[in-house]
Amino acid sequence: ANLQDAFLEDANLQDAFLTRANLQDAYLTRANLQDAFLEDANLQDADLTRANLQDADLESANLQDADLYFANLQYADLFYANLQDANLRDANLQYAYLWGANLQYADLKDAKNLTPQQIKSACNWEKAIYKGKWNPEKQLVEAVEPDNTNYIKELKKDTTSDPKKLPDCSRYVD
Repeated sequence: ANLQDAFLEDANLQDAFLTRANLQDAYLTRANLQDAFLEDANLQDADLTRANLQDADLESANLQDADLYFANLQYADLFYANLQDANLRDANLQYAYLWGANLQYADLKDAKNLTPQQIKSACNWEKAIYKGKWNPEKQLVEAVEPDNTNYIKELKKDTTSDPKKLPDCSRYVD
C-alpha cells in the first residue's frame, strides 16, 4: 500500500495488515494501530503523536525521524526497527521489544516504563538522548550535557542490565 503523505488523523487501523506499506510523511495523530502489522513499513517522518501502537508489529520498520510523542508502544515489537532521530518523548514503552532497534539520536526524554534492559538490547543506545531540550534555532532536540553523558555512564556501570548476547548492529554502520 502506498499511503505516503496520507492524512489519517484519528483513523481506526486496528489489526490492519500494512506490511511493507509506505506511510512516509503520513499524518497518523491519535490513530489506532493496535495489533497492526507494520513489518518493514516505511514510517519515516510520519506523525504518530498520541497514536496507539499497543501490540503492533513494527519489526524492521523504518521510523527514522518519526514523531511518536506520547505514543502508546506498550508490548510493541520493534525488533530491528530504525528509530534514528525519532521523537519518543513521553511515549509509553512498557514491555516494548527493542532488540536490535536503532536508537541513534532518538529522543527518549521522559519516555515511560523504559528499562535499562530494553535500552541495552538496542543498537546505538549510547548515542540516544535521555536528557535533552528543544533547540528552536536548529529545530531539533539536543542533549543536555553533562546530564545525558552521566546518565549513559550510569547505564554502562549497571552490568546487571546487560543482555547475555548482543544484537547484530552491523546494519546501522555508516
